[in-house]
Amino acid sequence: MKLYRNLAHLFIWQGSTFLVPLIVTPYLTRTLGIHAFGIYGLALAVTAYGVLLTNWGFSLSATQKIAHATDDPELLRRLFWGTLLAKQMLLIAAIVLLVVATVAVPQFRAIWPAITGAALIVIATSLTANWFLQGLQMMGFFAGASLAGRLLSIPLTFIFVHRPADAVIAAAIYGGTQLISAVASLVVSARIMPLGRPIVDPKFALEQIRDGWYQFASTLSVSLYVQANPIFIGVYSGTVQAGLLTGSQRLQAAFSAMLVPVTMATYPQINRLTHQAPARAVRMMFKLLGAQFAYGCCLGLAMYLIAPYVVPAFLGPEFTSAVEIVQILAFIPALSSITNVLGTNMLLPLGLKRHYTVALVCAGFANIGLLFLFAAPYGALGAAICSTLTESFLAVMFGGALYAHRKIFGRMKGGESPVPNAAQ
Repeated sequence: MKLYRNLAHLFIWQGSTFLVPLIVTPYLTRTLGIHAFGIYGLALAVTAYGVLLTNWGFSLSATQKIAHATDDPELLRRLFWGTLLAKQMLLIAAIVLLVVATVAVPQFRAIWPAITGAALIVIATSLTANWFLQGLQMMGFFAGASLAGRLLSIPLTFIFVHRPADAVIAAAIYGGTQLISAVASLVVSARIMPLGRPIVDPKFALEQIRDGWYQFASTLSVSLYVQANPIFIGVYSGTVQAGLLTGSQRLQAAFSAMLVPVTMATYPQINRLTHQAPARAVRMMFKLLGAQFAYGCCLGLAMYLIAPYVVPAFLGPEFTSAVEIVQILAFIPALSSITNVLGTNMLLPLGLKRHYTVALVCAGFANIGLLFLFAAPYGALGAAICSTLTESFLAVMFGGALYAHRKIFGRMKGGESPVPNAAQ
């Protein structure tokens, strides 16, 4: 029952991440125009790397630790304050890197006000404690507060964004309203359990960073074929192509986001079952894989069929050429449904962190190579092809790693818990 309740809360939380963009994007594309919308999208893509660094791998590594320590309040307190301190340390590094990148790259320097506004989301990321609540499977209050914070950006956008020059304001609103959700997560965490006085232990914080390294390397690799694509297009093909890609990715992200809550909600439970009831964990893994793949195929098919009608209505007449881009990206929900489960819900709980990371690193670099082949000559359309090919490659890599270690499933069916160190 707790799983389904947490799943519902995660759908609310994840839903807010794509609901707001779906509401404001049609207004932004028409008010800003394709060029300024491209600047807006490029600024968000650049600051996404700051978010990536500040998040590190805590959404998986810290969540896993919290899930294992639910009966130890003192350890939970240490993990909470240690991880939060680690995020502040990473925030400093993220800000420094964003400043250096903005100064060093002419295309970034030209849009530095928009990047500065969007960077507010990096600060918000350093404060959010969703990883803590997710590990405890208590996302209800935070989901509601998160939705409220994101919904606030809708009236603010309509009130303050009226012309192309307001791309800076739009970026600041996007980043700034996330602070509400971050503060809400801290308040909810404190209400759920007594956190006591802050524990300032830099050594323990560094341990959390070290333990999350594999997950960070993995998410960094993922960024090489998510955030890297609009940046690459913005630099090599211009802000118009970046605008086309950003608008298309917003539609694709709305469909793909519907897959994430199930993966997130089942992750803590599968981790516990691998230790407490390995046979049940195996059954849950494969049932989840089949259900998610069917769900992803339905989402992808719907996205492909409605693209000719939705794109002009949603993005505006300037974005008519994005129809083909969206239809290519429509294959990603089905592919992501496979990679999400194989990676997050199977490889990681089985202790195959190294294989998980290697596969993502290979996929990330494969995407960069593909960008030069397809995106450089074909712009946003080429970038969409790269994303689809890369997600396919990743599914094969994950599947291959699990097939090579298929004996683990046999041992688990016999009641033996996987040994992380041996599995790696």
